[in-house]
Amino acid sequence: MTRADTESPQHPIRVLVASMPALLVHIVTRSIMQEHDMALVAQDIEQDDQDPLTLLFRAGPDVDVLVMSALQVYPLPGVCSHLLSEYPDLRILVLSPSGDAAMLYWRGLRRQELTPFSPRTLLDGIRWAHALNPATEHVSIDDRR
Repeated sequence: MTRADTESPQHPIRVLVASMPALLVHIVTRSIMQEHDMALVAQDIEQDDQDPLTLLFRAGPDVDVLVMSALQVYPLPGVCSHLLSEYPDLRILVLSPSGDAAMLYWRGLRRQELTPFSPRTLLDGIRWAHALNPATEHVSIDDRR
């Protein structure tokens, strides 16, 4: 897969942002909104108000990638296993509350760490996750280039 394959999806990459500290929500949503190939489906502005499952249920099947925060990015946060069983084609990018670590999860509880983490890594990870066939085996994120 080439980088061009991940940068020109047929429809914008639909991203849901949930369960994050306000500053991280701002950084993530601002980064996504500046990209021509991504669309923010919904965001959890009041992070304690709704869990990712509630937001995802409201957004329906129109979500390609869920970006959320958890105290630890590994092991898999409990809500993620539930979400992946309910929405097998979903890709979940879990960020630490400080934004210094990130892990991408997809079908079969496969995972890929995103390091070093930065807004650019976030956007590249979302593109790579979207281009990923969720049923595939573990692939290094560096293979996307």
